[in-house]
Amino acid sequence: MKKVFGAIGNYFRETDKLLLILCLFACGYGLLLLLITSQSPFMQSGSTAALFKIAGFSINRKMIVQVGAVLLGIIAAIIISNIDYEAITACWWIIAPIAVGLMVMTYFFGQDTGAADDKAWLIIPGIGIGFQPSELLKIAFIITFSLHLSHSGEHLNDPLNLVLLAVHGMIPMGLVALQGDDGTALVFVFIFLAMMFTAGVKLRYFVVGLSLIVVAIPLFWTYVLKDFQKDRFMIFLHPESDPLNLGLQQNNARMMIGSGQLTGKGIAESGSIKLPERENDFIFSVAGETFGFLGTLVLILILVAILLRIMRISSMAKDSVGSYLCIGMFATLMAQTFINIGMNICLMPVIGVTLPFFSAGGSSTSTLFLGIGLVLSVYIHSRPKTYQEKLHKRYPGRTQIKNPI
Repeated sequence: MKKVFGAIGNYFRETDKLLLILCLFACGYGLLLLLITSQSPFMQSGSTAALFKIAGFSINRKMIVQVGAVLLGIIAAIIISNIDYEAITACWWIIAPIAVGLMVMTYFFGQDTGAADDKAWLIIPGIGIGFQPSELLKIAFIITFSLHLSHSGEHLNDPLNLVLLAVHGMIPMGLVALQGDDGTALVFVFIFLAMMFTAGVKLRYFVVGLSLIVVAIPLFWTYVLKDFQKDRFMIFLHPESDPLNLGLQQNNARMMIGSGQLTGKGIAESGSIKLPERENDFIFSVAGETFGFLGTLVLILILVAILLRIMRISSMAKDSVGSYLCIGMFATLMAQTFINIGMNICLMPVIGVTLPFFSAGGSSTSTLFLGIGLVLSVYIHSRPKTYQEKLHKRYPGRTQIKNPI
């Protein structure tokens, strides 16, 4: 037992306690919001019906799954952070095929969630819980693309190398787009662009890429997008055209946020406005209704603090691979935060992107912690471990520094 507590103590001395605490605080706030949603009269039927009550609060299946996902995610993050990220990235040839293979399986055995339009879920045998392989694909892509960028080195801006990088990025984007999961595909675009920009790809290539996208939009709209995908964008541009069907979510989400005003309606009074998927895509609106503007501000500040801390760790990385891993996670969290909040305040169409650490979703939460584990690994294994190493890092020009103690 003494060894166990000693190992725990050593871990918390070495790890980035601030990032870990911020993530735990975000999950705690998210679980509170999820508990609040379960009290709504619109959440008392079907898969969201209460299973039992604790202290007067209804507990449903999604709440139990989310608590389990948080606990498993934390354990996974701690385990991964203790492994040198160089050893993890060296196993890309195992990680990538598993992630891609699971994605391919969704085309044959995929299930939908009842609210989504795409069959992007695999049901875990025996427990009946769904897993979304595209979430794991994000982590696999960040790992493999970090290595690819690092190996490119000074030849990064060579045309052939850029084409190979673009093909690398298009593989996960294409796999997700074929499922009809617009939101996740857009997140992959953010990750790809952020990592390419950080690596030092010249600005002119981004301009060329943007020009090609603009030219391709009419073809994409005509021959690629399905009718329900087009409807999402049309309702976003003209929400009043269908307020009782596709526009219902955003209209009611905006009403919920507005009804909270500065300090919110409180737990007892919230949940009176009907809003499908309030526990997933629209958890931000629940925060606005229950805790008002101040509640949403706290939520945003927590996520901003996590993003800033990841950027700080990126700057501390001992090599480019570690830095790119952090940038990939930064881009993932930034993209999902921007898109999700944009959906809630009618600045983005509803495309099914969860709010990191807050939205209900076992796959999303647990795999986010896998990414956080990678970031913590960069932090732990980039820090100087001895007194001499710390002094050498601070005074790199000196060949020998005596310990004054």
